[in-house]
Amino acid sequence: MRKQISRLKNSIKNNNGAALVTVIIAVAFIMVLVSIIMTTSLVNYKMKRTNVYAKDTFYSAEQVLDEINIGLQRYMSDALSGAYMDVMENFTDLDSEKKNTMMKTKYYERMWGYLASDTAHKHYSTSTLYNMLKTTTQWQGDETTGYGTVLKAVSSDGSTLSDEGNMFTYDEQGVILKNLRVYYKDSKGFVSIIQTDIRLSYPEFDFASNTVLPDIPDYILIADNGIECAATSGTVAMDGDVYADSIKTNGANKATPFVLEHKGNGELIVKHDLDLKGTRFSNEDKSTLWAENIIANSSDITIKGLNTNVANDLNIKGKNSNISLSGLYNGYGNSSTDANESSAILVNGVDSTLDLSKLKRITLAGHAYIGTAPDTTTPGTGGEGSGGSGSGSGTVNPSDTTKDIYTGESISVKSNQLMYLVPPECIGVSTVTNESKFVKNPITSDEYTLIQEGVNNGTMVEVSDEVMVSKLGTNISSYIKKDALNKPMVEKKFVRTSDPNKSLIYYYMTFPNEATANLYFQVYYNSNKASIDKYMSFYAKEIKFPSNNSSLAVRLAGNAIMTDENKDYVAVPYSLADGSASMNQSREQYSNQFTALCTKLLHSYTELVNLNKAPSDTEGVVYENLVDSTKLAEFINNAPGHVGDSVTLDSGSTYGKAVVSNGNYTINDSAIHLVIAEGDVNVNTSNFSGTIICNGKINVAGSCNMKVEPQAVKALMRLYITYDDKNVMIAHVLRDGEDFSFISSGDDGSEKADSLADMIIYENWKKE
Repeated sequence: MRKQISRLKNSIKNNNGAALVTVIIAVAFIMVLVSIIMTTSLVNYKMKRTNVYAKDTFYSAEQVLDEINIGLQRYMSDALSGAYMDVMENFTDLDSEKKNTMMKTKYYERMWGYLASDTAHKHYSTSTLYNMLKTTTQWQGDETTGYGTVLKAVSSDGSTLSDEGNMFTYDEQGVILKNLRVYYKDSKGFVSIIQTDIRLSYPEFDFASNTVLPDIPDYILIADNGIECAATSGTVAMDGDVYADSIKTNGANKATPFVLEHKGNGELIVKHDLDLKGTRFSNEDKSTLWAENIIANSSDITIKGLNTNVANDLNIKGKNSNISLSGLYNGYGNSSTDANESSAILVNGVDSTLDLSKLKRITLAGHAYIGTAPDTTTPGTGGEGSGGSGSGSGTVNPSDTTKDIYTGESISVKSNQLMYLVPPECIGVSTVTNESKFVKNPITSDEYTLIQEGVNNGTMVEVSDEVMVSKLGTNISSYIKKDALNKPMVEKKFVRTSDPNKSLIYYYMTFPNEATANLYFQVYYNSNKASIDKYMSFYAKEIKFPSNNSSLAVRLAGNAIMTDENKDYVAVPYSLADGSASMNQSREQYSNQFTALCTKLLHSYTELVNLNKAPSDTEGVVYENLVDSTKLAEFINNAPGHVGDSVTLDSGSTYGKAVVSNGNYTINDSAIHLVIAEGDVNVNTSNFSGTIICNGKINVAGSCNMKVEPQAVKALMRLYITYDDKNVMIAHVLRDGEDFSFISSGDDGSEKADSLADMIIYENWKKE
């Protein structure tokens, strides 16, 4: 037993190989630790990666709402501006409080029209909101493997999803879109869901102050005697509202054109002519253009604005002009007696292109006219169309009065004036043979004398409406206007030549009404299409019409000729049975608004009348209605240390400088952001930001980037000088300047502001 115990003790004391076992155990332990650490790191990495994807998906869902937000802002902007116009045009007799109430009602009605999915305006359409999304944000691929956005509305109890949701209107809170559900799945399969109500709140309008004067800081240029761009090349960009009696450019040629751009979403208001020579002109998608005439003289014009409102004509002159129109073109003048108040499009230049295919709607309420005043125009052309543009000198028989005559066209090509010449078979017709002695139109002054002698002795009729006309296949009795004795009435155009005895006299048709003029065009064109098209090709290379040629897209008081996909000419008949009657209400509305704009930059004619500002066609009326010249002179005379006819006030580096002048002024300093001048203003800087108001002309010397700077102009308007123990701000040189809307501020002196983005509020937000 002792020996066994001894051997056991010796065996226990023998530790050979123990170190190896210890090492093995230690290595195994370290490997377990490393494995745990790596596994933990991998899990942490996967969690972080998953978190990144989740956050990215979450923010992508928010991006969906951001895109919807932007789309809703567009609707709200249109609804607010439309509601404001409606109230100011039709509810001017209401007091300020009732106007606010009516403003809300009209705003709601427009928002309903944009968003409602039923006539009861109780539900909104999710597809309308979905269409506001970018293409890349919308659903991509099939239902199972695809990714992107799905918009649904949740029922009140949360049990079902639908393509339309409940829409509520509250007088104080605005329009509320209930329970919009945004489901967003990214390309890796991660999903985020947001459910929310969207409240489109309503801004308060202070009609009492806002109707006194327009928001002048939104204007870059207000030029009562017009704007002239002297450069023959280069670029003038105007980013903001502009008013001018006229705008004139003088580009050298189309190879190196002068470029004029109206940028931003504002208004370009031209009281008379937007006269563009050798110019590339464009405006932006949401801008509005008002003008009496648009003249394209060897120019390229691209009008993309929401609305283009023209009192008279778009006149295409010169060579190789290219005109492209988008949005809504509204030629609202519809007079049947005054060429300057009858809207048409005139193609008077050679090799012209007119693209109307991008328009949503075109309205031409008037007809092209032919000027019959005596001139020296090339025989057979009758001068440029419309507006009585014929001019010059010549010997005229005092017994023959002349006036412009309207044609059967709303879009007219110069060559088509030949259609309205009295058929030669009808001039100087023998009472015996019933045949024309000369069979000519025009005739010489010698022939004219012989015809008058024949009329006096009873052997000849000056113009007969009973003779068969070969080009018509009938006589002109049912088309030509008659006098009280049932004799045909014509207009004559006298054109002087080098030999006074060989001067030419053109006889033109007159029509009893526009319907007859329209019908005559159709009969003549259908009978003589080939020859008319041949002459037209010299002037109009292409006239492209909107693809949707319906009464909703095209509203013409007269006929037109377009080119089809093969560039062959095709007649487009007038779309209004009685253009004048149908357009009268629209014409009055637009005409009154244009008058208000060109009198005091107001959109409401009724408001203009209520302010006792009678409309006037004299120059300088806008400046006169905005600026008090006596106060302006007083301000300058009392300015400390002023020298000459102007004073400059400096706000420091934040807002720059303002100038008040009772004479001419030249801007050489880009730190100047406000100029009010009695005379001309010359812009000699390559950059100008702010507002210029002048009683004279604004001359832009060369290339210049101009942009509106409302915040700076508002601040500069508050700069003051002290005299008669009071502080007098620059704003006080404006009429009613003390109450001017943009000077209004909160109790703490800060400016009040409403933002469309601030008017969109998310409520009852949930994220799944």
